[in-house]
Amino acid sequence: MRAWATRALVLSGVVLLMATKLTEAPGIELLDQENGFAGIAFGSTLEQVPGLAPTSGGLGKRWRHTKLYRRPATSVALAGEVVMPDYWFRNQHFIGVTIDVSRAQGAAVLGYLKQKYGPSQIDSAAVGTEYWLGKRTYILFEPTYPKSRGWELHIAELAMLNEQVVETAVRRQARAKLGWQPDSLGLPRQFPR
Repeated sequence: MRAWATRALVLSGVVLLMATKLTEAPGIELLDQENGFAGIAFGSTLEQVPGLAPTSGGLGKRWRHTKLYRRPATSVALAGEVVMPDYWFRNQHFIGVTIDVSRAQGAAVLGYLKQKYGPSQIDSAAVGTEYWLGKRTYILFEPTYPKSRGWELHIAELAMLNEQVVETAVRRQARAKLGWQPDSLGLPRQFPR
């Protein structure tokens, strides 16, 4: 009788452990599996994404190969708020989005990201910056300047790391763990922090 009771307790512990595993956040692997944003796969060409309208770019070598777009007729919700992402196309392929997050939305968006993708990593060199790094994708949540404006959120494939003009922890980790290397296509000088 005691052996049966012990076995039942062990089995219930296994079931409880399995239930806990199923309810945990899946981690950045989920973004690797999704491999895109708002139904658009990373790597899609301009022709494959309807409703894009060009937005402002910048000056210099970088902007010869990188173009920003918006999709005015398509709304995207993030943490319950409608946002207007900038869609980045590098050499005419979709590489990611940036989203301006207000101070008022910051905590909700960060909480949503942690719930969906698991715990973030902290960039110790940049106060207030958190990130998630997958095998093919990353998320970077960083304060804007001035900080009173809020945050900027990047959800992208690794090719978007080429667009960062300062060295970040997510770039360093992508090089160290994944062997990622910047390419020379429109790449501005990469300034260390």
